Amino acid sequence: MPDIAKIIRERRISLNLSIPKAAEKADLSDSFLSKFERNVNTNISLDKLLRLCDALDLKITDLFDDNEEFNPEEIYTPELVKYLKSLPLKNREKISKNFLEILQTTNKDSNN
Repeated sequence: MPDIAKIIRERRISLNLSIPKAAEKADLSDSFLSKFERNVNTNISLDKLLRLCDALDLKITDLFDDNEEFNPEEIYTPELVKYLKSLPLKNREKISKNFLEILQTTNKDSNN
C-alpha cells in the first residue's frame, strides 16, 4: 500500500503550499496536517481525507493506486484549470471540448 502521508506531503510541496495554507484550504488544523504528514497521527477520517484531496487537487484514487508510482510533478491539473480560466469563455469551451476528445481518444487507443 502506498504511503498516503508521503503522497499528500509531496503533492502539497509541488503546489508550493505551506502546511498552514494547505490546512486552511482543507479546513484542518496546522497541527493535524503536520502530524499526519509525519505519520505521527495516522488516524484520519474519510471526510478529512476527502477535504485534503480537494484542497490539493487530488482524486482519492490517486492515494491508493498501486499500479504505478505516484509522481506529483506529473499532475498539471491546477495549472491547466488556471490557464483555462484565464481564457475568454468561447475559447475555453472550444479548448476544453477538444482536449477532452483528445484524452478520450488516447484512453481508447491505450486500451486496445
